[in-house]
Amino acid sequence: MNKFSEAAEVYGTFRAYTSVIMLSIISILVIFFSVKTLINNRNYIETQATVTSANCKKNHQNNSKGKTNVMYKCNVNLDYNTPNATEKTTIKTNSNSEYEQGDILTIGYNKNDNKDVLTNFKLREYGPIGAIMFMLVITSLSFVNLHFVKKYKSVARVEGVTGFISNVVRR
Repeated sequence: MNKFSEAAEVYGTFRAYTSVIMLSIISILVIFFSVKTLINNRNYIETQATVTSANCKKNHQNNSKGKTNVMYKCNVNLDYNTPNATEKTTIKTNSNSEYEQGDILTIGYNKNDNKDVLTNFKLREYGPIGAIMFMLVITSLSFVNLHFVKKYKSVARVEGVTGFISNVVRR
């Protein structure tokens, strides 16, 4: 029984260190790309655009609950003002809204390229912030787990036994 306890402890410690290393690497990558996305989003300036014309096609899509959603695929021509001029552009949308001439949309245009327009540029901030928060919490929890595995042999044994059992059950 003593050899089994020691083996479980070693395996549990190995799993804890491996988790910390892998989650740290993944976190660094996710945080890097999330910060890069947030920086790119700062180039977009909010403005109001007027729909000059829209060509929309109605589509019926079934969702996971068996209900049918009506979606519109549209090519929307827009006019919007920048500090230097009035710009014209065409965007493609796939939404539950059918656009008509005269509709007002809130858009974001890239200050470095006025033709680069997004309709959901504000929503693009929530994903990266959520990803950063999630990775920080998960990585912190893995460090807490490592602390307890190093401090208490019984925790390391439990980690090793549960890890071994989960590996056997999967196969």
